[in-house]
Parts: sequence; C-alpha cells; structure tokens
Amino acid sequence: MLRKLLRSAVAWGTLSLGLRALNALIVLPLLVRLTPSTLGIWYLFLNILPLTILFDLGFGPIFGRALTQSAHPDTPGFFGHTPADLIHTARVFYRWMAAGCFLSLSLGGGAWLAWKTVPLAHSRTVLLAWSLFCPVFAFTVALNFRRALFFGLNAVRSVQLALAAGQGIQIIVTWYGLLHGWGLYALAGGNTLMTATSLLVLLLLSRQQPDVRKAAAQPGRFEGRIFFSLWSASWRVFLNLTGIYLGLNALVLAGSASLPLSTIASYGLTMQILLLGSQAAGLWMEVKQPLYAPLYASDLPALRRLFFSRLRLLLATMILFTTALAAAGPPLLTLIHAKTPLLSLAPLGTLALYLLLYLHQSQFESLGVCLNRNSFFLPLLLSGAISCGAAFMLASRFGVWGLILGPLAVQAAFNNWWIVAQGMRIMGLAPHRYFPCLFSNAALLKP
Repeated sequence: MLRKLLRSAVAWGTLSLGLRALNALIVLPLLVRLTPSTLGIWYLFLNILPLTILFDLGFGPIFGRALTQSAHPDTPGFFGHTPADLIHTARVFYRWMAAGCFLSLSLGGGAWLAWKTVPLAHSRTVLLAWSLFCPVFAFTVALNFRRALFFGLNAVRSVQLALAAGQGIQIIVTWYGLLHGWGLYALAGGNTLMTATSLLVLLLLSRQQPDVRKAAAQPGRFEGRIFFSLWSASWRVFLNLTGIYLGLNALVLAGSASLPLSTIASYGLTMQILLLGSQAAGLWMEVKQPLYAPLYASDLPALRRLFFSRLRLLLATMILFTTALAAAGPPLLTLIHAKTPLLSLAPLGTLALYLLLYLHQSQFESLGVCLNRNSFFLPLLLSGAISCGAAFMLASRFGVWGLILGPLAVQAAFNNWWIVAQGMRIMGLAPHRYFPCLFSNAALLKP
C-alpha cells in the first residue's frame, strides 16, 4: 500500500498541498511578528517573483503537449517535430529566458527596492536579502523547462515529488530562520533553497528514469520553425498570464509607489490569507477539470450539473472563509502578538469581494480553455492593464481604498460578467439564466 502511494502522482500532489497549508500554519505566525516595514518589503519581493512566469511566454504547457504528441504522430494537432529537436530548441530558449529573467528582474527589482527603502535604516539589509533572493528568478525558469519536459514524458509523479521536497526545505529554513531572528534573510533564503532543491531533485530523477534520460540525451538542434510553431500556440496563454498578473500581483507594486510600507504590509497580509482561502475553494472545481472535455463531447447536461454543483461549493467555501477571517483574524493576530494587522472590516470585505468575483470568473475561463475555446486573453490583458493603472493613480489619492476600488470597478465593468456569459454560452445556456442555474438543477435542463 505504501509503495503504491509513493508511486502515485496524486499522493505527492496532495502532500505538496498539505505542505503549503503547513507553511501557512507554522510560518505565518512568525511572519506577522516582523516589523511592518520589513513585512511590506517582503510582499514586494513576493509580487515581483511571479514575473518569472511571464518569461516562460506560455511555452511550458505547449512544449509539454508537443513533446507528448511527437511520440504519437497520428495524434490530432501534432506539431510535426522530432522529440530531440523539440527538447533542444526548448532548452536553448529557456537558457536565454533564464539569463534575461535574472538580469532584468534583479536589476529592475533592485532599483525599485533601493528607491523604496531610501528612508529605512535597514535599507542595506533589504538589498542584501534581495541579492540572496535573485537566484530564484533563474532557477524558476530552469525549473519550468524541467517540469514541462517531465509532463511531456508522462513523469508527473517526479514533478510532484520534486515540488514537495522543495517545499519541505523551505518550511524548515524559513521557520528556523524566523525563529532565530534572521528576518528577510530567512524568507529570501527559504525561497531560493526551495526552488534550487526542486530543480536539483528533478535533475537527479532524470538520470533514474530511462524515458527522460534517453530523451534528454538525444542529440538535437535548435530549429527556428519549432520555436515559431510553439509560439503560434502559446501566445494566447502568455497574454492570459500577463492579464492575470496585472490584475492581482502587480496591484501591490502599483500601490507601493505611493503607499507607506506599513499599509502594503496590511494589504499584502490580508491578500495572502484570502488567496489561501481562494486556492482551497478553487480545489472543488480544479479536481474536476479533466472531466470537462469528455462530458462536453458526450453528455452536456451532465457537464452543466457538475460545473454548477461545484461552483456552489466554491462560492460557499469562499464566503465562509472570509466570514471566519473577518471574525477570528484580528483577535488571533492579537493573541500571537502580531505587529501588522489585517485591513479593517470594510476594506477587507471589499478586497474579498474582488477576489471572489475574480475566482468566480476564472472558473468559466478555465472551462473555455479546457475545451480549447480561449477567447479571453484580450479582455484579461486590457482589464489587467487598466486595473493596474487605476490602482497606481487612485492609491496616491485615496490610500488603500483606491488600491481596492479601482481594480474592482474595472473588472466589474466587463470581465466579471462577460467571461461568465461566454462560459454559459459554451455550455449551451443563455447568459441571462445564470442565477436560476446557480440555485436550481432543474434550470440546467433548459438551454
């Protein structure tokens, strides 16, 4: 039984999820004891890091799919390239992206942090911690290549094992470092070691798995036509990711241009906890996504029932989580002697509404993407850019309210309802019948 579990990708994925929850339970109580300025700086670190995803250009999932299809030329959508040339082209691409990501984010992020920390007495500490954090950028891009390679060769378990190993190292280093007063050094070092460990484990596992070792060792050459054929399929994914980054992570950076670090710390802490809740709520839908395409092809009413039954659980989970956070969060932070509070009740509730609507629309977006109906990239990109601009301009005048209400108004004006309407149409339902479908299974039987 144990051997079967150790060979299961699902088991390792569950362990990885459990480690994330454990990280929140044992690290967060120590994190909130940092000074507000230190915590605010850390949230700037964390919201620069997702920019590494954009340096992937959306290639990861497309490269993995092309690699899988290259072994089965009769598969629909086959890209027409040999595995060796695919792997070598991707390897060269990711090497250049890793170098570019490291240089641009290290220098650009360092310049932003140097400007932001001029008034702080510990500005030198911030920059030293940043230099410890910077290798994460190159490691993450390299890890993206290895993950795509393993996924493409159906070695998912190895990826989950490597990620779990990295998370375990991060928890130990961060917890020990914070407990001993290392502050930003503990946080930066924990993240760097986590990514390095995951990458190292995948490199070691690639030597133990014949399929991966053989594929990686085959001589190949860089082919421009391979790059452009992958790009023709990946650019929509890239624009989707860019829009999501601008609508979430970039808001912290936009607000930091005018808001004090103590406000950024409270906003970042509240956002971090709410995002944990949204990730937990999103699992109701995520675990069923592999069923979307088969049900769409064979039993559309069953797809509707599955989708809306899970959507109800998602909404209920997020609402209950937000209520519990608003009621129990402040006294718990007081109990553990936190130096940074959550946002007060009104902005906390408004931020939770923003994330709830974003999470809600993303389920309809995921439905379209799973069914190869990705028409969302342009609205996501434009609304993300406008949200970021609104946060930048309004935060300087209205404080944290500007940081929250500006993006909320932008998303509510189009994406929050248009993406839902598109998802309804994909399921063969009229958009104006959304609420009857949400509250009654009987309404799902009518188009």
